[in-house]
Amino acid sequence: MISSPEAEGAEAIPGPSTDYNCGLAKQHGLYIVAGLIERDRHQLFNVAVLIGPDGKVAGKYRKVCLPGGEYDKGMSAGDDYRVFDTRLDRIGMMICYDGFFPEVARGE
Repeated sequence: MISSPEAEGAEAIPGPSTDYNCGLAKQHGLYIVAGLIERDRHQLFNVAVLIGPDGKVAGKYRKVCLPGGEYDKGMSAGDDYRVFDTRLDRIGMMICYDGFFPEVARGE
């Protein structure tokens, strides 16, 4: 694995950052989307984690469209475009470079 600041700050999900945000979401009764670097065994992913007002992780989206610089830092691409049903409506998430690709917004 490539050594990088991203790798140093990566954590499992659930983990310390999601635990903290889950507490905030429950305390205030709201949804939170947190951007994190996830470590899953030997892989790193740029993720958006959806946390519900019940204080639980409702789901996560692993960034699919990676620019070259993220590969160079050891990131792996996700493989699907996730959509989550919430009390607000259906929620999909994009991360940065994803916005340049129309298929990300077409997920159902």
